[in-house]
Amino acid sequence: MAVRAPLKLDSNNNFVEMSSTDIQAVINQAKYLYGTQPSVSIRRDTSDANLGAIYDTRLQAGASSTSVSSTPSQATTQDVSTKSTTHNSLARDDFAYQMAKAILSSIVNVAHPFRSWVEETVGGRHRGDINNDGSLNLSDVTMMLQYVVGTASSANIAYIDEYLLKFNVEDTNNRAYPVYYDSGNIKAMSLDDMHDTFIHPAITQLTDGTDQPGTFRIHTANTLTGHTLISSTPIFIDTRANLTLYTASGIGEDIDQPEDITNYYLFQTNSGSSYTYPTLLYARSDGHLQQYATSAFDTILKNLIVRGAGLNSGYTISYNINGTGNNRGSGMVDTVLNGTGNYQTLFVNTNDYRAQEFPNGTPVTANTYFLKITKV
Repeated sequence: MAVRAPLKLDSNNNFVEMSSTDIQAVINQAKYLYGTQPSVSIRRDTSDANLGAIYDTRLQAGASSTSVSSTPSQATTQDVSTKSTTHNSLARDDFAYQMAKAILSSIVNVAHPFRSWVEETVGGRHRGDINNDGSLNLSDVTMMLQYVVGTASSANIAYIDEYLLKFNVEDTNNRAYPVYYDSGNIKAMSLDDMHDTFIHPAITQLTDGTDQPGTFRIHTANTLTGHTLISSTPIFIDTRANLTLYTASGIGEDIDQPEDITNYYLFQTNSGSSYTYPTLLYARSDGHLQQYATSAFDTILKNLIVRGAGLNSGYTISYNINGTGNNRGSGMVDTVLNGTGNYQTLFVNTNDYRAQEFPNGTPVTANTYFLKITKV
């Protein structure tokens, strides 16, 4: 396994090695193709969340105190307290999960991004025919779902691992991939060569924290150029006590009177436009060299990048909150007022004396949560 310089034809129809610029163009196309069908995706789903909880905190007033004889002292009036709201709505769908959903969708006739792949026939067999019984059925779905949730048998785990690792990337005659010079000989690149030359560099760039095709990020508005909003409902809302709503004349005020400070939304970076790259060559079964049709090599690249980013150890794309990896978009900032309480009193009449502690202070950052992208 190694980084190769595949052959191309120059303007004089001579075989020449691709330059680093040429190779980067292929890498860019691989990233574009990944963006059209990411193997790891994130959605907003409170019932299926798996990325972990994040918390919004804010001060709230203490309960009001009353007396029929004199104003309640500050010592006897309840202190302000901190209220915490849990936000747990991010669901990461990994490759195996998406495949299971796609198999199910193909059976019940529901659209799904991976459906066409699952239904495509390779070697006389549907790709989604996990149990290899000749058809797509609920048994295939059951096996994949058991695999995803960790309840599959060891035999089924081994079978599905092998199936997914070979998903649409087999090179049975060592001729599927581009050719290159090797000490005066022309050889076909191996699967490992393809990974080292194109796929792994593409995945490394996809996870560098910048807006790369098909990756997900956080933003503080519900529109963002070059991106698609995943949900119009924020995944996190930073709130603080609204000091203007707490007045001495209103004692007893409602304890919790918040205001929204910042909304945070989930976006996916659009795939953008396809890249132009040099036409590569492959070895035919008769030993002659032929140029790929662009669509044919795009299919190879897409199969490799989707499978690689979903399954290759050390290059599987993953997301987390405040773990390892590169930040994706805005940090989700939880701010809170730093006061210790604003003691206020109200004389209503000789039989009604009141006191209450209101939130006060200036905003400070209690915590910042980042969506991170990484390779695992």
